[in-house]
Amino acid sequence: MKKLSIVCVLMFITVIFTSCDLLFGGKRKPIQENNEPVYKPDYAWQLQLDGRKLVSEAYIEDKYLYLLEFITDVDNNGSKVKKIRLVKIDMESGTYVWKSSKVFRDKYVNFSFSNIVKIKDRLYYMSPYGIVYCHSDLTGDVQAAVRIGKTEKEAIFNSCAYDIVTDGMDIYWGSYGNSDPIATPFFKLDLSKIDYTHSSEIQTIIPEPIYVRENYKECTVWTAPIIKDRILYFITMNTYTPIDKGKCILVAIDLTTKTVLWETEIEKLCGSVANSLYVHDDILYVLDSSLLKVNKKTGKILFRYDEEEGPIFTKPLITPSGYICGIQYHEGKFYYTTVASRDAHLQINISKEHVYSLVCVNAEDFRLEWGFHPVGGTSSTFPIIANDRAYIVTHLDGLRVFDIKTGQLIGVDKTVLGWGNEVTFLYKNYYIFFNTDFDTNRAKLCAIRV
Repeated sequence: MKKLSIVCVLMFITVIFTSCDLLFGGKRKPIQENNEPVYKPDYAWQLQLDGRKLVSEAYIEDKYLYLLEFITDVDNNGSKVKKIRLVKIDMESGTYVWKSSKVFRDKYVNFSFSNIVKIKDRLYYMSPYGIVYCHSDLTGDVQAAVRIGKTEKEAIFNSCAYDIVTDGMDIYWGSYGNSDPIATPFFKLDLSKIDYTHSSEIQTIIPEPIYVRENYKECTVWTAPIIKDRILYFITMNTYTPIDKGKCILVAIDLTTKTVLWETEIEKLCGSVANSLYVHDDILYVLDSSLLKVNKKTGKILFRYDEEEGPIFTKPLITPSGYICGIQYHEGKFYYTTVASRDAHLQINISKEHVYSLVCVNAEDFRLEWGFHPVGGTSSTFPIIANDRAYIVTHLDGLRVFDIKTGQLIGVDKTVLGWGNEVTFLYKNYYIFFNTDFDTNRAKLCAIRV
């Protein structure tokens, strides 16, 4: 079994079990592990959310948190109607500031909404049907709805594969690669073209392609792009089978001059980890099926770490989770969750002692500093660092707190449950996270003092 097959196998199994959780729900209980120290959180506040949090990432600015909620209403005929709404929450007090009108309704709600971005006094996000919604930050009212295609089908093709990003003026995103008439993996929406005076009507604005490829197989962008100092970085997905025959393309675009600064072709890389890019100083890090350090000015690969190809594996498995919400960088080290569950050693030929669900790796050479052996299922969240401690809400493993210098488990609170894919936040001395009731799929937004 080759190295890249390890990633695909574990990701596939993760998707199966995660999908079963989402489809069938049911009462979920935390994994019980004996002799683990107990952690008792000091709660500042708890807010019972009206609906279920979407998988799309929440957004924070100043003391406010913005979140897309999934609401189920009952109409006059007794039928359930599923809707999406945007809410604004005060992180000081743990109270709603406003709740938008329920702007999106459908018999079958697709949960794949984008993340939320804020530009001046407006909030934007994209639906899976290729419609960009804009809300007032002051009131939450919908100010515009923009279809990014001449037809509904074209808008869906043009919609984001994962996250949208902004340079403070416009919105950018990677797509699955619309190949008609040319293969276009990356788009820009010029916000100056939006008419904010007709909020009740869906207007059509064709996004501008800012990067094109002749080969449609090189035109899927699954990983979230990032913008740093008005330079846009993104990586295309390797869609070849087997992927040894294909490549990923790492791209840097100057948004001021609208020119491609460099393109770097990377072989034997998946390009399928949702949040794999991170910039620190002059280095662009790529944490995917391999871990890379890249010169952000030239695109030259400075260092690469590959997992073993097998069939016998003697090194720790440190591949990031495919659906990871983000990676945490702190004082020269990365903290993130991996693709592994507690049964990973049964799925591939690797010793149980080399399987970790949370790792700390040195950013210099990707050397493993410490790791946490998984108790339950996989997680796609990432830890928050505060006062030399790492806080993480896992999937069925509870809220766990680690010493970031030694990796020692300080304690676990099994009363906290999560899907394992939620983004969490640090606001002042508050660690803010979601505690989910799996019977109702509703959650409490919680803040504990750290």
